[in-house]
Amino acid sequence: MGEPQHSQEDLDFLTVEEVARQLRVSPKTVRAWLVHGWMHGFKLTPKVWRIRREDFQAFVTVAERQADESMDRSERSMVAQQDVETLAGQYLARIMDLQSNYFDLFLKEELAHLVQRVVEKRVERLAERFFDQRTAQGERSMERSTPAITDHKAAVLTRL
Repeated sequence: MGEPQHSQEDLDFLTVEEVARQLRVSPKTVRAWLVHGWMHGFKLTPKVWRIRREDFQAFVTVAERQADESMDRSERSMVAQQDVETLAGQYLARIMDLQSNYFDLFLKEELAHLVQRVVEKRVERLAERFFDQRTAQGERSMERSTPAITDHKAAVLTRL
């Protein structure tokens, strides 16, 4: 009246339901594994399967090893992804630095060009004032003093 009597042979085998309970999956999943050959077992009748304990332990061992390998692959993938993100960040920072340097160089060149134009205009104005004063005083004519002023202008521009 109590529990059914099990022989030693019965203890060496597991039912689909026992395997499903231990692995926390549905009995349909265990039957699918058996049909596809992923888990070893044999049929007693068209709907009743038995799995030897050794085959069950082998299945669990292989599944654990595959899970560990899968975890290793995903960890390696995660590390590789982090490496790619780090390298991308470094690359982007380098590009921004180069762009900044290029922009600074561009600004310096533009500034130098502007300063040169301002100096040229100033020298021209000073030369005009000088000529106007000389002409007004009548000391020299404009034709005679022009080469001296142009030489002075060239000397000033060369120093820039």
